[in-house]
Amino acid sequence: MNPTSGRLWARAGFWFGIFTSISGNVAHSYINPNPPAGAVVSSAFWPLALLISLEVIARVSWPRGRWWAATRYGGLTTVAVIAAMVSYLHMSALLTFYGEDWLTVVIGPLAPDGLLVVCSVALLAIADNIRRQHERRPAAIGEIDA
Repeated sequence: MNPTSGRLWARAGFWFGIFTSISGNVAHSYINPNPPAGAVVSSAFWPLALLISLEVIARVSWPRGRWWAATRYGGLTTVAVIAAMVSYLHMSALLTFYGEDWLTVVIGPLAPDGLLVVCSVALLAIADNIRRQHERRPAAIGEIDA
C-alpha cells in the first residue's frame, strides 16, 4: 500500500473539521444580537487552542523524564480538554438555539472536533509511514559511502 494513502482525505477532513468548529463557535456568539467584537473573535480561540495543543503534543520530540511527561500530558492536555469542552458547549447551545432534538444537541458537537483530532492523527500516521518506508529503502549507487 502507498504510504501516503488517504493523505488527501485526511487533509480535507482536518481543514473541514477546523472550519466547522470555528464557524460553529463564531455562530454561537451571534445568538445574542450585536455581540461584542471580543466575543466573536475569542470564540475562534477554543477550536484553535484544541488544534494547537494536539499538534504540540503529537509533533514535538519531547525529552524523557517526569517533568517533561508531566508538562506534556498534564499541562497541554489540560488546555486541550478545556478547549474541547468550551467548544462543545458552544456548539451544543447553538444546536439547541436552532431547535435540534436532544440527541443531536448531545452528540452533534463531538463530530467537528472529533474529525479534526482523527484527521490530525491520520496525518501523523502517514508521515510515520513515509519515514519508515524511507528507512527501509536501499541506498542508491551514488548514495553509498566509499
